[in-house]
Amino acid sequence: MPDVIRRIAGRRGELTRAQRRIAEHVDANYAEVAFFTAAQLSWETGVSESSVVRFARALGYRGYPEFQAALREMLRTRLTTVNRLRSAAADGREGDDIVHRVMTSDVEDIRITLRGLDRDALRAAVDALLSARRIHVIGGRGAAGLAHILGFGLNWILRNVTVPSLGAGDALDSMMTVGPADAVLALGFPRYARITVDMLKVAARRGARTIAVTDGAMSPLAEYADLLLIARSGQLSYADSLAAPLSLVNALLAAVGEEDPRGTVGALAEMESLWEEFGIYAEDPDRGEVSRPGKE
Repeated sequence: MPDVIRRIAGRRGELTRAQRRIAEHVDANYAEVAFFTAAQLSWETGVSESSVVRFARALGYRGYPEFQAALREMLRTRLTTVNRLRSAAADGREGDDIVHRVMTSDVEDIRITLRGLDRDALRAAVDALLSARRIHVIGGRGAAGLAHILGFGLNWILRNVTVPSLGAGDALDSMMTVGPADAVLALGFPRYARITVDMLKVAARRGARTIAVTDGAMSPLAEYADLLLIARSGQLSYADSLAAPLSLVNALLAAVGEEDPRGTVGALAEMESLWEEFGIYAEDPDRGEVSRPGKE
């Protein structure tokens, strides 16, 4: 994780309300903030210029110039690629239809997510999932589909995964069964579902290994996560784009499966046999064969 984002995540609970407002703006707009003066950042966030300076010092920098220099260093290896992608999208934007704009933006979100991915955190997340006694995957509202895909895929090969019901009382009750030997993975993106945050909070209190897949260090899930995996969530219409989060979910599934190839193949072979025995998938009308995932 880049130094600035790591510091924001590490000091999230210590920031004042004004400092949290600044942190949220930096987290979402770091490419622009890297070239703001303290006065500009003050105007953008609606806080005093002195609050901006105190924010930089609260993160451990000697002042705003050092904080800004750290932001620019973070961008040094990213900015060229990001701007090139944005320029390419803008070149043909006039007259383009919404489909082109949305799908181009999704590609950019995935590229930015890949470049900023904390590989050590991903590796640690894979280890935590593989070593857990039980795994709980949670995600409310817009992230519910992601939670289902991740939990469904993990359970094919690990057989110890649940995606708890998010009913008002049942959700928190389900977290009362977790302990230090378990892993709880929560997915959440703006607007964050309160129940997901509350469930992760309870899991953290009970000593479970907690993992958050979210959009930034200022996400409310970050406060209760031992491991943070960040994916960009864009919006060009009334619906948020979860293309990059879904790509990260797919990468996590692949990483878990590759850790023990022989075990993965064996588990999937058992599942295939069960599906075929009970006719889970529709038959291919041309071949008269069971159509399975990945089969063409």
